[in-house]
Amino acid sequence: MTDIAVIGGSLSGLSAAISAAQLGAKVTVFEKKKDIKDFYGGEIVPALHILNKPFAAEYAADNFIFYVKNKHVIPLPNNTIWMTNRAELQKSLWEKAISNNVNIINDIVMAYEMSLLRRKYDYVIDASGYPSCTLNSTGFGRVENMASAIFYIVKGDFKEYKHDLHMWWLKDVRGKPNGYYWVFPKGDGKSANIGVGWLINYKGQTFNAPKFEDLDKFMGQFTPKMEYTKIVKRGGHILPMKPLKQLTYENILLVGDAAGLMNATLGAGNHLAIISGSVAGSVCAQNKANRYQRTLMNIIGNELWCSQKLFNLQQKLTFDQFEYYFPILREIGPDIFFKKRALLKALLKFTKYRLLK
Repeated sequence: MTDIAVIGGSLSGLSAAISAAQLGAKVTVFEKKKDIKDFYGGEIVPALHILNKPFAAEYAADNFIFYVKNKHVIPLPNNTIWMTNRAELQKSLWEKAISNNVNIINDIVMAYEMSLLRRKYDYVIDASGYPSCTLNSTGFGRVENMASAIFYIVKGDFKEYKHDLHMWWLKDVRGKPNGYYWVFPKGDGKSANIGVGWLINYKGQTFNAPKFEDLDKFMGQFTPKMEYTKIVKRGGHILPMKPLKQLTYENILLVGDAAGLMNATLGAGNHLAIISGSVAGSVCAQNKANRYQRTLMNIIGNELWCSQKLFNLQQKLTFDQFEYYFPILREIGPDIFFKKRALLKALLKFTKYRLLK
């Protein structure tokens, strides 16, 4: 029986554990939190024709609504982006892992035990986020570009925001679009995930990380429209904005944020965490870990390529030029996030526009 250690019990880690256990592997998950069900954070899960409806889905979003200087409404085809209850999603994965005889060890930090884990287990799947537990003890290298995000889960009246995902884009000191505030209403309209995220490192340039004071100031601009009665939860995390070139090292596999797997254009990685974890668990259980990166990139490679192209374009634009990106997005639709042909069509249109200007 293949013996697998998983470091980290969030979306990617539990997905890896479940996938491996269902194929007959013996799996142990090591998690630093005391309560593995106590996870909050990003709650949108882009399906982008890869995933089915996720566990704990509250609704499929109707529109992206982007605010630059003007308001841009981008309709979303059915089941493209899901709003989930992250706590319930985490709980459902935990219950599924337990039902598949996964051994979960809580309240333990494993960074200093890497050499022991690598000797004791056939495979180690690192789902510890970024920077990962294995980063400094292996030859994986570091992520070049990073963002930082913070959020509140708040109770209040958010019915007017409907089932739309609202994003207010920000201009940085370079005059470039660099991150956004967001309001993602919950399904009942009585609570919302409100946050802000922006780049803190880009090609050697560093920027100050967002603070909760920034988020408070943003929310204050909407009073009385954005009235809330209680902050239920607050949190934050580092977002890697570029995948690592190497996702395996000897018997270690990186998944999710640890691997730098992120749709850099949307700042979304939950779906990539679930997919990469599932693939890693499957190949390890079958003793085919050498196929992990190739198998994974066959599934998500196009999306990563497209999102990096758009992200790099965004970093070249002024804030005014960025405004004209959205009518093209509306015309072509979210296919530009994961289909090369759609993206190249959009880039051609945008190039023509810039030449005309």
